Amino acid sequence: MGADRGWRIPESGGRWLLAAASLAVVAWSLVLLPSGCQTQSTARRPDLPDGVLDARSGSARGGAAVAAPSLAKDAPRRPPPPSLRPQVPAREPEVRVRVATLGGESTEFSHPSGWLWLKPIGAGEGVTVRSPVSVQPGDQAWRVVQAAGSREAERLEIRPGSALEIHAPQGSSQELRWRGGDWPGVATLVPLQGDGPPQTDLIFTVPMETYLPGVLAKELFKGWSPETYRAQAVAARSYALCECAWWKGRRHFDVVAGQASQAWIGATADPKSREAVADTRGEYLVFDGRVVPAYYSSCCGGAAASATDAIRDGSWMDIAPLSATDARFVRQKGCCEKAPTARWTVTMPTDEFSRRLNAWSREEGRKDLGTLSGVRSISVAERNPAGRPTLFRITDAGGRKVLWGSEDLRYAVNGGASGTRDALKSGFLSPRVDRGKVVLDGRGHGHGTGMCQWGAETMAKAGRSHGQILQRYYPGAGVESSPPSDAEAR
Repeated sequence: MGADRGWRIPESGGRWLLAAASLAVVAWSLVLLPSGCQTQSTARRPDLPDGVLDARSGSARGGAAVAAPSLAKDAPRRPPPPSLRPQVPAREPEVRVRVATLGGESTEFSHPSGWLWLKPIGAGEGVTVRSPVSVQPGDQAWRVVQAAGSREAERLEIRPGSALEIHAPQGSSQELRWRGGDWPGVATLVPLQGDGPPQTDLIFTVPMETYLPGVLAKELFKGWSPETYRAQAVAARSYALCECAWWKGRRHFDVVAGQASQAWIGATADPKSREAVADTRGEYLVFDGRVVPAYYSSCCGGAAASATDAIRDGSWMDIAPLSATDARFVRQKGCCEKAPTARWTVTMPTDEFSRRLNAWSREEGRKDLGTLSGVRSISVAERNPAGRPTLFRITDAGGRKVLWGSEDLRYAVNGGASGTRDALKSGFLSPRVDRGKVVLDGRGHGHGTGMCQWGAETMAKAGRSHGQILQRYYPGAGVESSPPSDAEAR
């Protein structure tokens, strides 16, 4: 947080002067428009974007933990990612969380104090405005309405139309209000370049330890054990730090607040989530001196996936804690059999199955997969040391044989799914063809790499500590802590 963010709520005697001054033309062109009020559009919120290291996902509620790099079609070419995983940080990092991609509609922010501070990035001083404030992107400027919805509403423009920061008063314990929720940190609206309709990313920049309770409150069930929450806190903290390192200087956000990264609900008063984060403050999962991208999923189905199979190739993934080759990863009873998605089945006609695979391979440019003309048979061609399928052999009606990776197959089937009933929850499948239909008996929910959340809860109920849970699911890794801050040391 820079010094220019250090504004405070105005004294009562000077508020009207400040409100008037906020409407003056300043060095970066604050220009009055005709008075009146704008109303927030009810346009549907677009889907959350892809997050970082992969798009294979799964959480306790059916989502979460990773996502593949996704470049906008008109975005500049990114520099390469770092070759090394990050080390445990000396100071608490900040996480840039994209919570939505907005269209050209206005969006409204408020604060209990009745005041907010707006600052265009790279344009000098900011301006204090009365809350609630409505903000809408324009061609060359932000169209702002302060005291929106009241008789005192005033319109103004903020130039230039670059990214715009929205701050709560310094020292305030209250978060920004947006769309009925409380959101900590500094909000930033970033216009996206493109030929289509205008779009804007909404990002909240939040200190790591403030960010994490909102992850745990969304990722885990309220009735789960404190040790499960503590294990999740360390995993989520480690994952988020790796995302920050991966995208530094390469993208204007680190994670998204959804299944493409890890779920986040913003501020939360949930005591179990807050206590778990406080109890593990600054703890990271470390292997070979560097932080592990601690992937996790809802339910592994009894056998873990290797990150290089389920996530992506690369030195960040090809490490012992994410390899699924340790003896402790051999399929065991009692891991996550009680999960509601421990076992499931999806059935569809062979023509529909081949249609989905063909459509996905075309869209992804996977010429190596070719085009299937129906499906004669499908079987497991390869398994990892834990017994989880990694490759499937499909023979089409013409006798052509092709190998499909388990996660590619999941994406292809789900790309044409109409809902949850005909979608695959994981790539852990026992497939067969039966009387013109493909029958996919599945296990688990999510990519299966790293910690199994339902398995972690099983261990916690059996009396295991969060350290023992982490050792089970990230073999060879240990926990290291950041040095305490000056305030903590005192």
